[in-house]
Amino acid sequence: MESAFFIINKDLNLSPAKLAVQIAHGTDGIHLTKNNLLYKVSYLITSNFDLIKSWSENDNYYRWITTLRKKIILESDKVTLEKIKEKLKEADILFLSILDAGLTEVEVGTETGIVILPTKKEFLPKMVQFLPTIKQK
Repeated sequence: MESAFFIINKDLNLSPAKLAVQIAHGTDGIHLTKNNLLYKVSYLITSNFDLIKSWSENDNYYRWITTLRKKIILESDKVTLEKIKEKLKEADILFLSILDAGLTEVEVGTETGIVILPTKKEFLPKMVQFLPTIKQK
């Protein structure tokens, strides 16, 4: 089953409300990517437009949107997050950077996390598969 995987930078200690908004921003990015509207937004982490077109035309999004629209929220420190982004790029797995507008808890442009566009867990690098789910205090 396809899931959207969110990896949140735990070093930022986001409040529960801020975390919820970041997940919403990432979900918006998934829909914008599918509808080829992301050229207006600067946080897609690839310049490989063939890869974007391929993802946009495959069935992952359709299966995701018509089933549970499962979202898995994981946490990572900033250093590990940077390593994960490199692994995702090497594997041609599309992801979006979630950037904050800086209106409340963090500075403008802060990367609060990433969202991996809907895919199956087994296609992800091992270091993503073993990340813990986020725990709110």
